[in-house]
Amino acid sequence: MKNLKNIFIVLFMVLILMKTVSATEKENIPIELTVNYGQDLTNDNTVILGLNVDEEVKKNDLKVQFSIDNKNWKGYDSKKDIWKFGISSKYQHYYPKFNIGTVAGNRDIYVKVTDSKGRVGYGKTNIVYSPEKNNPRIDSINNLTKGSGRGTETDPYIVNDKNIRIKINTINAKKVSYSANGKEWSNWKRINGNTTNLNIVLGKINSKVFLKTKNEYGVESTSKRINYIIDKKSPKLDISTKYNSFIATNGVVKFDIATKDDKSKFVDFNIIINLNGNLVKKSGRVINYIKDKLTYKEITIKGLPKGVFNTKVEVIDSAGNKNIKYIKIKSLE
Repeated sequence: MKNLKNIFIVLFMVLILMKTVSATEKENIPIELTVNYGQDLTNDNTVILGLNVDEEVKKNDLKVQFSIDNKNWKGYDSKKDIWKFGISSKYQHYYPKFNIGTVAGNRDIYVKVTDSKGRVGYGKTNIVYSPEKNNPRIDSINNLTKGSGRGTETDPYIVNDKNIRIKINTINAKKVSYSANGKEWSNWKRINGNTTNLNIVLGKINSKVFLKTKNEYGVESTSKRINYIIDKKSPKLDISTKYNSFIATNGVVKFDIATKDDKSKFVDFNIIINLNGNLVKKSGRVINYIKDKLTYKEITIKGLPKGVFNTKVEVIDSAGNKNIKYIKIKSLE
């Protein structure tokens, strides 16, 4: 009798356990909730919700509600195309124009599904909301390396060093990244304030640098491209005169300088005459109209006293490369 009693007790416990498992299964409806077809980020605070329910569940009997705080629930009236608090939606695969609020950042969305038997299923998803007004962008780019140009395709920055430094002014940006090909990007560098400087090593003589930023929510800006030319070669310089030497008559001397540079559109010149300790300087610019050909410019210097004067002729290309030559000017009057 005692053994029989024990058997009944075991069977009773098994039945209770089976009912508990069955009740648990009935209380849960397997569901999956998505937002904007699986996107992680949105600029719009109205989104599309996607709902998938287990195939064995009778979908026509379901009551569906959504919430952004897991407390206040609302449903979608498909006939009127409106959302209302306190009502339930009918089941459908997608629910349009669900408002996630106006607060930027990570937004949680909850769903509650109930069938006619009282079983309930819960789901949750999230998306990052960043309004368009918060979108990051690059306001301006300045080359801090010695050289010239504007960084455009037709007017690239011309520098004489592969190690360059760039100043970037940004709007709504927290991080910046750069690339040499627009495909492989550097690690993100944090921006303090709206301005940051980048040290970049150029790889080729004709180089491109791509820049992009992102805001605190992960929204990335469109990339901007700047163009560089590395020029380490000094410009060519010839100095010539119609006479055998550089002679000044009546305090006036004339001679020609000829320059050539295959990468710069212009070459600056400085002529410095040492008048017994007093330096007289004449400066100007020679435009290189024809590539790979010397461009001549006539130089006229007036007011020279009588004597022989050491003169320095210096030309500087757009990258800062220099060529220097020295001549002696003999003034007869």
